[in-house]
Amino acid sequence: TAYTPQQNGVSERKNKTLMNMVRSMLAGKCVPKRFWPEVVVWATYVINRSPTLSVKDITPEEAWSDLKPSVSYFKVFGCLAYVHVPDAQRKKLDPKSINDMDTTSDNTDLEDTNSTEDNTILGPRTRKPPAWVRDFVTDIEQHDEEQLQNLVVFCNNEDPTCYEEAVKLAVWRQAMDQEIESIESNKTWELVDLP
Repeated sequence: TAYTPQQNGVSERKNKTLMNMVRSMLAGKCVPKRFWPEVVVWATYVINRSPTLSVKDITPEEAWSDLKPSVSYFKVFGCLAYVHVPDAQRKKLDPKSINDMDTTSDNTDLEDTNSTEDNTILGPRTRKPPAWVRDFVTDIEQHDEEQLQNLVVFCNNEDPTCYEEAVKLAVWRQAMDQEIESIESNKTWELVDLP
């Protein structure tokens, strides 16, 4: 039923666990809140590759894909990391990578830290994930298109705002009938007189 999170106990509890992890990871490493989407993705990735009580003797990822996931490449969240500087964005004696621990500045990016002296405009950067994260990073164009489609679905909210609107739509009447039928068949209620 719409707007009744009480009926989604398992998913609501998982969301609470996930958000607690995200809050802890952001605060523990002083990561700016603007990185919360990346932290949610990483926390979900870790949870799906960690043992749980709901799936005995295997991880959720293993239950889903029938493949035992490798976690040998996991690093401590917020650990020292280096970002590769493409050839086009560095000079001959410039370092090939830069320390990526400085995430506290909202305006810091690769172009600012390695600006060119002749102010030439550089072409778009080609991103290629390292081999060890292939099972985590998917095709970026497809992923972006998929995210856009999901956003359109969530933004296109034409749910009725009251019972009178819902009753006029056949889809909602059918959903209500199915819900009542389910409640009756599961015997989750009994009719009593008003007190």
